[in-house]
Amino acid sequence: MKTLIIGKKNMLQWAENLAKAYSQNNIENKILFLNELGFLENLKRNIFKVISKDLMYENISKIIDIEIKKFKPELVIVISPFMFNEKIFECFDNFSNIVKCGWIGDRFSSLHKNIANKFDHLFYTDSFFLDEGKIFGFPSGSYLPLAVNENIFFDKNKRREEFLLFIASYTKERLEFLRQINSIKLKLIGAKWQKNLLKNNIKYIDKNIDIKQVAEEYNSSQFILNIKHEHNVVNGLNMRTFEAIAAGGCLLQDYVKDIEINFEIGKNILVYHNIEELNELILRMKKDKFMMNNIINNGKEHILREHTYKNRVNKILEQLK
Repeated sequence: MKTLIIGKKNMLQWAENLAKAYSQNNIENKILFLNELGFLENLKRNIFKVISKDLMYENISKIIDIEIKKFKPELVIVISPFMFNEKIFECFDNFSNIVKCGWIGDRFSSLHKNIANKFDHLFYTDSFFLDEGKIFGFPSGSYLPLAVNENIFFDKNKRREEFLLFIASYTKERLEFLRQINSIKLKLIGAKWQKNLLKNNIKYIDKNIDIKQVAEEYNSSQFILNIKHEHNVVNGLNMRTFEAIAAGGCLLQDYVKDIEINFEIGKNILVYHNIEELNELILRMKKDKFMMNNIINNGKEHILREHTYKNRVNKILEQLK
């Protein structure tokens, strides 16, 4: 099914990873990055933005319209459609013969219904979002979690340092949680954390790093921490869940309901519900390396079998048969 993927470049490499998986499946595809349309289009967008935002959105809609007519896809997938203005999807009305899908990974509200109604089917990374879409009367939907690009995130069998790694953006709740960890030294990477509030057991690197650097860090760390971004996630799993496990680290995952859909707790993933459980898990894994390595190896095998973007492409195509 010839597919046009629409999204933003470098947004967690989501669109890029999906396109690579389509190519691995020998399916013709193309990406349209709405934040990288070329010099002239960027210039026009900036001019229109000053004159009228509506003109800017109409111009982007025309660009999408032209791309669809030129590429002639059978399927259009938009990554995180609710981050865009509804006017840019008005051109979809011209293509009733083409299947149009959105893949949604962030919170939304009933106010997004006009955008939702431009699509034939919506995929949600969080089971809570799927339920909300039904409540709001959105088009048909299904659960489709995030995944891993196994060509970037894999175990390089390097020597690992025994510290707890957390690569993430700042939130107040995350900071408060980190301050309570006393079972191990931490390494924190990410811009704009409040350095003066971090405890002495935290080594802080105040910058954002690219995806390849993230993969290297995961390969250098024995333990990797996951704390959901409470403003974006309810039940869902973020990319860190899949990427950290694939890279061979011992992931310590905060509990969310969708874990039970995708993993077997204690067999291929370690889960904590509170700070006490986290500290206890770390101490237990430091003592029982045999158990830890079993869980790590089970996790890697499970990810490669069930949670690559190639798996997700297959699910998309099955859903749309």
